Amino acid sequence: RYRDLLLTELCEIADDFKSFYGLDEVIIYDVDSSFVEKNPEITEFFAVEFDEDDYDYLYLNQQLATMSGGILKKKRNLINQFEKAYPDYFVEMIDSKNASECYSFAITLNNLLAQTEFVGEENQSMKYAFENFEKLSLNGFILYAEKDLPVGFTVFSALNEDYADIHFEKARHDIKGAPQI
Repeated sequence: RYRDLLLTELCEIADDFKSFYGLDEVIIYDVDSSFVEKNPEITEFFAVEFDEDDYDYLYLNQQLATMSGGILKKKRNLINQFEKAYPDYFVEMIDSKNASECYSFAITLNNLLAQTEFVGEENQSMKYAFENFEKLSLNGFILYAEKDLPVGFTVFSALNEDYADIHFEKARHDIKGAPQI
């Protein structure tokens, strides 16, 4: 969780990432404004930008928790289909024992996509994240439809007790409801 890091530690991680992948620059998204305020010298090392239009979708917490409202009806239906088809599904936390398995699953899913520059960069980012999972204080979950059948995962950083920043989220779209779970 970058907010718990010293600025020098964040710079070291960024430099390691640049060196590891031979990059000229590293972009760090979704940096909490309190981190920037606490570290005003950050502008000496990073270009800080705010983009309020940079989001995919927003739901009210209460609606999402209860899956209530018409806007979530389709998602609720897909979740019900998944739960009916895979009644023994389970979720595991990602840790050092299963991080490489999760990374392999992620690459398998990305190999199904058109191989664009973005997919290549995402693969590099995921490789670094999974190899440095604990060092970066990442958290995550793997969704299994059944034993030895991963169907989705999420990797995130806790921002505080109530919020998390999701870095990667992937699921098998050929299994109804897996992306929605």
